[in-house]
Amino acid sequence: MFRRSLTIITAVVATLVLLVIVVTAPRVGPIHMAKVAARLADLGPVQTQRSYPGVGIILEVPDSAPPAAMRAADVLASCKAKGGCMVFEGDSQAELAVVTDRMYTSAGSPVINKVLAYVFTWKGQPCAIFGLVNTSPPSVPWLCDKMTLIDANTGTYLLAVETNPSP
Repeated sequence: MFRRSLTIITAVVATLVLLVIVVTAPRVGPIHMAKVAARLADLGPVQTQRSYPGVGIILEVPDSAPPAAMRAADVLASCKAKGGCMVFEGDSQAELAVVTDRMYTSAGSPVINKVLAYVFTWKGQPCAIFGLVNTSPPSVPWLCDKMTLIDANTGTYLLAVETNPSP
């Protein structure tokens, strides 16, 4: 129970830190990595609904129509060119999903609510380390899946999160 609570708290803190980085990006310089994904595997639409409770993300299967206005590779390239979005090193995969983020709300409603978006995932990335003062990092780094969500119709960067690895 304690480990699960600690995992959820760590995920929430990691998400908040990533959000702060994104919000403050113009003042602190570019936040995307110098190297972009070596290969992008476009997996098409998600096939079944998935949720990531630790970060409040729900991915739903998109309707058959209308299709996304932009291709995954174009959305990622545009986001990288504009700066201000989280792009990580290594191979990534893209899935099209209807995204809701229950972590961030305004007047009780999700800020990102049923938005058709590409979910770019970099699997097995080192997790951000958060802890108490005088806490040393683990000898074997924890691995996480890092996800960047970008609106599939406008190319607008939505959010980046770090989660426990998906099955």
